[in-house]
Amino acid sequence: MNAVIFVVYFIDLILLVETSFNYCFMEKSKSCQTSEVGEIPAILASPEENEDPKNKLDESNGSLMKENEDKNLEHKNEPVKDASSMKVQSDDDTKSKETPTDRATDTVSQGDTNDSKKEKVGKPAGTKEKLKKTGKVTAEKKGPSAAKPEKSLEEFPKDLTGFGYKFNQDGHMVSIETGESFKFEVRKGDKKYNQKHYEALGEVITPMVYDLLIDKAHLVKHLIPVDRKPKEPFSFIFASHDAFTNEEKLMVIIHGSGVVRAGQWSRSLIINDCLNSGTQLPFIKRAADEGYGIIVFNGNRNHEDDDEKKREIRGSSSPVEHGLYVWENFIARKTKAEVIHIIAHSYGGIVTVELAKKFSDDFSKRVQKIAFTDSVHDLDTQKAPGDVRRYFTRVAVNWVSSNDPLDTPQKYGRSEVQRVSAGTPKHPETSWFAYESIFKFLQDPFYKK
Repeated sequence: MNAVIFVVYFIDLILLVETSFNYCFMEKSKSCQTSEVGEIPAILASPEENEDPKNKLDESNGSLMKENEDKNLEHKNEPVKDASSMKVQSDDDTKSKETPTDRATDTVSQGDTNDSKKEKVGKPAGTKEKLKKTGKVTAEKKGPSAAKPEKSLEEFPKDLTGFGYKFNQDGHMVSIETGESFKFEVRKGDKKYNQKHYEALGEVITPMVYDLLIDKAHLVKHLIPVDRKPKEPFSFIFASHDAFTNEEKLMVIIHGSGVVRAGQWSRSLIINDCLNSGTQLPFIKRAADEGYGIIVFNGNRNHEDDDEKKREIRGSSSPVEHGLYVWENFIARKTKAEVIHIIAHSYGGIVTVELAKKFSDDFSKRVQKIAFTDSVHDLDTQKAPGDVRRYFTRVAVNWVSSNDPLDTPQKYGRSEVQRVSAGTPKHPETSWFAYESIFKFLQDPFYKK
């Protein structure tokens, strides 16, 4: 079992690096230059282009701390996929470690409290000796040809402007000086440094998206665990103000694996394409406009680093545990919506299947539609009971990566979820490309369970 886990996550890590390289040279999505999502481009205006100080992104707040994730962390109690038969793709391409995060000005649900914590600055990477696989210690090269000391993530800027970038009116990340798009190569030929620079840039994206969820999407942060003890590691989800009072309908949004956090589909798209394609903000705004209460999962924040030790977060030590905890403590106990719809990307599909297995009664009564985007779930591997299998064939559609036009039917098994093309062969783009089709599916008045 451990060997299978290792193989799956090793493949996952390779896909991360490949995605990182590919997206540094991708062409801007035409959809980012349109107004398909209404006011989102204007809402996401750069601070320097927005005259109203109330609408400025707080990019220089020194209390913003990193929201990281160890890509090689073994997720406990999760269904394991056979790497030889399943496509397991990560939804991002930066790797890092988890540290406490919370800005003092974040909106928190009533009764929740935060501990103020200082960011730890690690020692510069790059030692004088290397230990090779042979067990021999060899000295690093010195002199003019020797490589420059490698920077740790803590040594890079802590905000986007420090990297020399901003988001323009259309949600594209561009150079403050030249207006050009992001360039991966900072030091010519130094792939290791350029990757570190890219990872560090990715880290400042997370608190910015959190700010947008609170300040622009008007969501509220709710801490996990709900009975958190002083100084205990914590995570959080985001919910609309009416999430627990809306008696009509609720939207649940679940991201994929990797370093993405609440509000993100893909950091690669945020950095290299635009905020509309890479974040969940268009989906959240559309859902709010259509009268949904909204809950946004944050399943990849699983631990905090304390004195070089990882402290697991109770109720959120893995994406699946996070999902089960949120459903039990927030959705099942607190929400009143008669109808629930779910949008889940990639690994979020695995989480959704586990939720349906555990809360089958709640799902059968309230969850009427599920929109997957390139989900990697497997009803066989996850040992879904017959009633759960039949349930998914009735309520779910999976928009998968494909070269075929949007909504073109794809092959799928008799006991599997209906599969249609997302209109793109690129895994991270599937949610955004299927955006309109997803909401048409959710709005279909003729649809019945």
